[in-house]
Amino acid sequence: TLAALALGAAHLGWDTEIIGVRITSAFACNRLTVAAIIRSTDRFLAAKDSRWKPMRARVRYSLYGDALGRGYGYPTPEAIDGATRVQDLTGASGEITYSGKALAGLRAISAMPRYRDKTILLWNTLSTRRPARAGSASEARERVPAALRWMFR
Repeated sequence: TLAALALGAAHLGWDTEIIGVRITSAFACNRLTVAAIIRSTDRFLAAKDSRWKPMRARVRYSLYGDALGRGYGYPTPEAIDGATRVQDLTGASGEITYSGKALAGLRAISAMPRYRDKTILLWNTLSTRRPARAGSASEARERVPAALRWMFR
């Protein structure tokens, strides 16, 4: 997901850094493994579509590993809290490995001075069933956190 989002942002010409929150060991997920996926995906897309221009030199990404805790699937207090907050914010069930650690990472990253004045988007790859739909568009907007409602105007 990190590789695809970073390539897509580069292809669109966005000055965007994609930050992956690592949920597994650095042995399995590191800059070398992500770079290899970016390189092979970039080559694949260039071979399949002449409109695709090689992008890997323009890709901006980093990895945040401090949300991992003891390892994949192990809870941290921040991930437990994050899983609960995901449920509160989206209506979808949160869990500790993906959504909980992603939100814990988001909180930590957004507190860093270099990101303090940046727009940050959480892209959660948790696969879950959809929450029940609100009855109307205005009811749906009410479920969005107040700080984000401006995006729907």
